Amino acid sequence: VKNDPWSAAKWLSEAEKLEIEDETNKENEVFGDKGIALLSGLQKENMSFRVDENRAVIIMNAHCTIQMANKTVYQMFGYGKRNELRGKNVNILIPPPFSEQHNGFVRAHITTGRRNLLDKPVEFIA
Repeated sequence: VKNDPWSAAKWLSEAEKLEIEDETNKENEVFGDKGIALLSGLQKENMSFRVDENRAVIIMNAHCTIQMANKTVYQMFGYGKRNELRGKNVNILIPPPFSEQHNGFVRAHITTGRRNLLDKPVEFIA
């Protein structure tokens, strides 16, 4: 085993580039033309807003964990790395007192099926 920090830094940099490229490809699948068309189709049924590249879009799971966010989210909230939000609770982006109630709203939706604010555009000052 050879201790070579320069080579290690080079390989780490290459791995980060490949990771960013992979993330970009995944985002393009969701937020690109086909993904936008899919989201637009869902919107016709459930939503009254249009997804475009200037709108921040966050995809989260049932535990309010961010799975994916578009470039606009990272720019809007000042995050530098593309994966910096992945795996974090969406409440870090929502101001109080809404953030304190958000997990409960999502849990209520999952258990009851009622949609109070889900599938509707909500604007906050962050």
